[in-house]
Amino acid sequence: MKYCVDHPEEINKLAKVKAHVTEVKGVMMENIEKVLDCGEKIELLAKDFKQQGTKMRRKLWFQNMKKKLIVAGIV
Repeated sequence: MKYCVDHPEEINKLAKVKAHVTEVKGVMMENIEKVLDCGEKIELLAKDFKQQGTKMRRKLWFQNMKKKLIVAGIV
């Protein structure tokens, strides 16, 4: 306790450092939330991309089969 009374400037420095740490902690929490939100958006986009790819693959397969059946019917 005597140190605190003898060195008040150190207490002020400590308070500034604690305030800065709190500020940095807040910024980091915001950044983490943003990253998690982006991750969720990426997951949704990946899911949509996969579904559209599956639809496209089926559509092209049916078109290909249709052409093969037409050619087989002509022969």
